[in-house]
Amino acid sequence: MDIAVSKTINLASADLYITGKLVPAGDLVRLTVERDNDQADACSVVLANSYSDVNPEDTLEVRARLEDEQALDPKTVFFGKVVGGEPYYRSKEDSDRTKIACT
Repeated sequence: MDIAVSKTINLASADLYITGKLVPAGDLVRLTVERDNDQADACSVVLANSYSDVNPEDTLEVRARLEDEQALDPKTVFFGKVVGGEPYYRSKEDSDRTKIACT
């Protein structure tokens, strides 16, 4: 039997790179990395619209220090390509955000 393992990533310790360029921490609103043994890894990112330099097929990398590991250097927890983006409207305060899907 395969079991999916999840690890907690503190958003403050996560670095997001789009096509090798570090996204400023203030532009990263939400980050979800989904890993399952039987499926391809996936990532969902919500960015402030002030960061608009994202295109389909751009590479996306998430580096983080995992809470249950002692390593000081961040490690890559996701690497994939942007497959789509859409406006993200959860409330009036969120009207200036974009959600990006990656696989």
